[in-house]
Amino acid sequence: MTKYTKEMFVRDGFDKYITNEWDIVTSASIFKEEFKSDEAEKEVILGYANALNCIADSLLKQNHSPVVIMTLRTNSLTIPFIFLARHTVELTLKYICKLLNIECKPIHGLITLWNKIIKRFNECNCIENDNFDDIKIFICALEELDCDGSHSRYAKDNKGNLYNDKPQFINVKNINNFIQDLFIELVNSIRVVKNK
Repeated sequence: MTKYTKEMFVRDGFDKYITNEWDIVTSASIFKEEFKSDEAEKEVILGYANALNCIADSLLKQNHSPVVIMTLRTNSLTIPFIFLARHTVELTLKYICKLLNIECKPIHGLITLWNKIIKRFNECNCIENDNFDDIKIFICALEELDCDGSHSRYAKDNKGNLYNDKPQFINVKNINNFIQDLFIELVNSIRVVKNK
């Protein structure tokens, strides 16, 4: 049996043993100091969005057979998908708050973050976006699935009550497309607004 060492799993810095079978944790770590922080935040958001896209593709392949009406799995990717969707949106909203100099204490309420962003937009009259109402509807739908970031991480709350005790269904394709098309685009457009 192989004797495992930490270096078989994690290595620090570049050396002759870093080959194409290794993956850098974050490419922002090799950026110049003045770019490192902002790029690291964006890289985490984009990484989660990429993972969400990959899980959406896998989930659609696993659960949507052309022969069967509905596939029920005990190891479905639905809960991890919801977690990644919600977390991607939360990180995106917090990043936008940072870009707009909005103070946001460590909160997990998506609609609270979105309302702060909309308030700032209205104060500075700096951006018009026909998608704002759609974004609010989407955020409310995500909060119905997981209002605090715990419902997609655990089966039960601290009192032992099941989080998902009634059947509920999601449209993976629509959720993924909304995040990929609107939230990731919003991150890029806010940067332009701030730099004006």
